[in-house]
Amino acid sequence: MELKVGYVCDRGLNPRRPVNQDRFLALVDRGLFAVFDGVGGQRAGEVASQTAAETIEEALVNTSVDSPAELVRRAIEFANRDIYEMAESDPAYKTMATTVALVHFNGDRATVAHVGDSRVYRLEDGRFKCETIDHTDLNDDLRAGRITRAEAADNEDRNVINRALGIEPEVEVEIKSIRAREGSRFLLCSDGIYKHLSDAEIARLLAEHQDPQRAAEDLKRAVYERGADDNLTAVVVQVGRARKAMTAR
Repeated sequence: MELKVGYVCDRGLNPRRPVNQDRFLALVDRGLFAVFDGVGGQRAGEVASQTAAETIEEALVNTSVDSPAELVRRAIEFANRDIYEMAESDPAYKTMATTVALVHFNGDRATVAHVGDSRVYRLEDGRFKCETIDHTDLNDDLRAGRITRAEAADNEDRNVINRALGIEPEVEVEIKSIRAREGSRFLLCSDGIYKHLSDAEIARLLAEHQDPQRAAEDLKRAVYERGADDNLTAVVVQVGRARKAMTAR
């Protein structure tokens, strides 16, 4: 199935964040797309996200397994190992880590994987859905039924992640396979995008343009209008032919 991609990756407007610690992959010929949001002092976050991108790209090329899901899982685990070992061996990198949100297309199937709070959204037949759940203690409590959504909305720690690449020697990767239908559109993004925009706003901006590059640029423009206080990355993937009047509901 034909894939077309558009993307933006920008440090934003915050003078306290002079370095862009986000990275992304947009490899149409391999069906591989990913977003990484690095964290850590000085340039450590930048090193973490870049290492993850390079390791995952290399692993997906050089690793042979029958299952696309297992291939993705191993690639992300390799990235986690590399970042963790770098952090352990160099004090300058001690606090570095990175999120990852990834989609790998194989035929009409899309393998969606993530660690942390970078997200994957899907717009299909006018329906907009977030395909990932942020890895936070709050969401763990929600899933377990220990708190209600109303309680979660008022919690000051709702955006604190509890899972990322490089924190521990092993990482749990959340992964699933979904059908990639003709005309659908995927958005992979860091929190610098979605924390400024509602789901309805993101869906509308994704649907307004047939060209995924224009959609990505419109997302950046909208975030800039809201202050863009963080690094921001958006990768928009069009599956097959875009419909002339994409609408979101």
